[in-house]
Amino acid sequence: DERPMSARERAMAKRKARRPVSNPGAGTTSSSASGPRQTLDIPEDDPNVLWTTVQFFLEHVYSPTWHVRHGALLGIEAVLAARSPILGQLEMRENLAVVLLRLLALDRVGDFEGDNVVAPVRSLAARLLGTIVTAADATLLSSTAKSLTLLLQYTDLWQVRHGGLLGLARLDLQSCPEAAAIVIHCGPGLLADSEEDDIRHQTAQILARYYSGSGESVPESIASAAIAFLEAADDLETSIGPVMELLQLAVAGNGEVDADRIERLLWPHFRAPLSTIRRSVA
Repeated sequence: DERPMSARERAMAKRKARRPVSNPGAGTTSSSASGPRQTLDIPEDDPNVLWTTVQFFLEHVYSPTWHVRHGALLGIEAVLAARSPILGQLEMRENLAVVLLRLLALDRVGDFEGDNVVAPVRSLAARLLGTIVTAADATLLSSTAKSLTLLLQYTDLWQVRHGGLLGLARLDLQSCPEAAAIVIHCGPGLLADSEEDDIRHQTAQILARYYSGSGESVPESIASAAIAFLEAADDLETSIGPVMELLQLAVAGNGEVDADRIERLLWPHFRAPLSTIRRSVA
């Protein structure tokens, strides 16, 4: 009589069934028989071959499986890092920028790591976009920045706004005055977003970096929105840190901001349960 399998034996059987089966006649496994496109051993001085390699990965950036999209972006990043001549071709930059912008708008994957949201596909797409357009001509940089600001208008889809903000965080807004003006205009509304702390977190970081580098005073509308948030914030909202940084810039550059009022808002957060918040207000 056959005895029933134990839980350990069943698990071992499942793992064995999932292993790729090699073809004795071909002498290769299924993972190595899928064609030469998998190799990255390509000529360094041939942009056409480089672009063909990138196109192999581009075939998978819209996969319905998020880790396939993420892997495709990692492949593109590896090619760009190892074979920089491809970045000298404006047409290639433009094509890649369009793909990455679409991905920032379409991707919906998000998870939490510690206290913050993690969006692996959107974060990597934003990083690649910054690499591609930062060293490009002013026209591509400006058009990319303006396209990203369009994503901020999707008020019913926080992931789309989040993708736009991740992309903008990788650009130098001081070089894109039109896009900077739109971000500043949208700033109060994004800071007042009561539903999505991660939107507020990214917005405050972008604005703080912009004003610390530009030397401009933080507008009263942005400072007021930041103060209103702190007055109602609880100790579990991780955007408190970057919002406080933004308010510090407001106090330093605008004598009309009530520093004593901001200090009174700061004190209760020294008791926050999250260490990131306690450090941010120290």
